[in-house]
Amino acid sequence: MLKKEHLVSSVHNQKLAETLIFTEKPQQNGPAILLLHGWRSKQANAIEYAEALAQRGFICMTFDQRGCGSSEGNIDTLSRQDFLDDALTAYDNLATVVGVDPDNISVIGASFGGYLGAILTTRRRVKYLALRAPADYPNAGFEQPHALLPATAKGAWRTQQHQPHDSFALNALHAFSGEVLIVESGKDDQISHQTIANYTHALKDQGKLTYIIMAEAGHSLQDSQSRAEYNKILVDWFCAKIGFPI
Repeated sequence: MLKKEHLVSSVHNQKLAETLIFTEKPQQNGPAILLLHGWRSKQANAIEYAEALAQRGFICMTFDQRGCGSSEGNIDTLSRQDFLDDALTAYDNLATVVGVDPDNISVIGASFGGYLGAILTTRRRVKYLALRAPADYPNAGFEQPHALLPATAKGAWRTQQHQPHDSFALNALHAFSGEVLIVESGKDDQISHQTIANYTHALKDQGKLTYIIMAEAGHSLQDSQSRAEYNKILVDWFCAKIGFPI
């Protein structure tokens, strides 16, 4: 049986809404997973994946980035640095949860959350990293309101080949020594195949990469079939890595 705890923390004096999901009797020093949602999305869109993983024994945390869902803040004034601060705060809170092994915390990020998740690996210890349709951006403007980022930085940038030193996220992935799952949506209208290729090529040890294409999926996984497919991908991959029965 699953349990949920709704938590509230503070980032720069603004409320951050978090949800902790775990089995009624979690194992001691067990593996944990932090889930990061996409731009202008909310944690509700990640709950079903967290629940599926929690059913297998993982202690999971989702949260609303500031300016989204139940968290405070004006999304139009917040920078990528601000959103990274949100992710770091949620990670630190998860690490202090009773039963969590602080050396066995993994991260799942979708779209903008994938970008943040990659960078998070340079600031905190991350066991495994799963990125679905990860976005990427030039480093310029990292501390400026993200909503004001020029359209060319989301359009033209994502169709170009980039090396790891070209962006914080790619550089972080290049330095990451753990195993990585990258999931591409075959019918993605926001994240180009080139962006996904930039991420996959950034990994130094290709033997640590699992790359999966969901051929019929769109960017936001709005249909139940795509969500179920992605859910299975996550559960199978994480259970295989941790050693839980699939």
